[in-house]
Amino acid sequence: MLSLSPYALAINILLLYPCALWITPVIGQLAVQDFFTQSNVRVNVDQMGRLWLRLDTPEDVLCGLWYKQANESKLKAMEMISPTTDHDVELSSVSPGNVTFMGYAFLQGGEVYRSGEYVATVPESGSLVNESLNLITVETRDVPPTVVTPQMASQSDVTIALQEVKSFSASLSVVTTLPTISTVRFWESGKEAETARLLRKVHLEGVTDHSLTIQALSPGVTYEGELFLVLESGSVIKSTLSSWTTPADTNTESEFGENVALLSLGATVSSRSSVHSSGYDATLAIDGMSSTQWSSSGDGNNAFLVIDLGSEIEIMGVGFWTRTMGTSAQISQFQVSDVTEGTSGEVLGSFSLADADQLYRFAISPALSVRVLRFDVQESSGGNTGAISVEVYRVIPSGATPTPASGNMSLTPTTMAPTMTTPSMTNSGSYESLSRFTFGLFAVVLTLWVNTIF
Repeated sequence: MLSLSPYALAINILLLYPCALWITPVIGQLAVQDFFTQSNVRVNVDQMGRLWLRLDTPEDVLCGLWYKQANESKLKAMEMISPTTDHDVELSSVSPGNVTFMGYAFLQGGEVYRSGEYVATVPESGSLVNESLNLITVETRDVPPTVVTPQMASQSDVTIALQEVKSFSASLSVVTTLPTISTVRFWESGKEAETARLLRKVHLEGVTDHSLTIQALSPGVTYEGELFLVLESGSVIKSTLSSWTTPADTNTESEFGENVALLSLGATVSSRSSVHSSGYDATLAIDGMSSTQWSSSGDGNNAFLVIDLGSEIEIMGVGFWTRTMGTSAQISQFQVSDVTEGTSGEVLGSFSLADADQLYRFAISPALSVRVLRFDVQESSGGNTGAISVEVYRVIPSGATPTPASGNMSLTPTTMAPTMTTPSMTNSGSYESLSRFTFGLFAVVLTLWVNTIF
């Protein structure tokens, strides 16, 4: 066992403490530089002359953009309200000439990354090639990417209030004094690292009303959270949300058997109308997780999903939890068809959804044996329609315990920790883990070296 003299211990502390203060921000800086290096930042002009910033981040994040031209600063946010790796943001009201911009990435671990400063030269409209997208040269300035430490917002900056808390959702009222872009981060109390998620209201420009409904919560759980705001000046502030507890689920209208539309049980998605990006793949509707979702790419009422259960199973009902983007992407009615024998199939019924706050279950009578089911959107608010969860219930075997009718009781509680998609970092929270490992190794080596002297 290693024994340190009091003198050696004091030397160790004097050496390690300033090293810790130095190396932690250095490694954080390496992480943010690596993040934006892998993000493939580029600017395009489309056939209509619109300017787009595009980036492919190495992990699922929410992004915002600050840009400036002719001393006028503006804010933009991406269309999606939950994290993704595929980000397209239109730079509106931009004239020919230089445009300066910086990107903001909000990570599910609570970090805020700001890119370096980029400059893109917008050409005259007559110089555009109509046949294809035009890639504009993007130059970097001497301003490096950095980890942002947000300042705490004052009561004059923002007003926050929880308006309604249900078993599976909570309505949050957020009003800012100045136009901003926002990101809400929330988690189960005592389980921040495992359960933290990000969300924002749909707003493509800086706005003052950021009110939204937080969905896919679990009944009887206490939640905490924080709000991040990017100002037109480019600075970031944050505010702590009051904790809230969701009431227990008391809805027991009827009973259903086991959900068999799960990837873990061999179910697959054999067809779908489209996907918005890899972070919103159609398989996420049948992964058993209430924290993931499938999003189509603007399919609206034409969205559909085909699920193959893997074998013929006698079923008695289906469940559906629609995604929503507030003013769009919410499904109010869908149709289910048995397409085991072909694409046309037999219509089993049309079902209405009261809201997007939870999973709704519907009986199919009489029960029948099926293998492949098709879910078609019939009515919606348009846009990127899709589903948080789609379920199919088998007939209850004799003596088995049934499942309550409404809510997401058959879903497995999950986390939304970031998952790296790059070859060198494949585990969640890779940047943070790398920082801790490097510092720990450094500290051990330095300590051993000191003890050889004293």
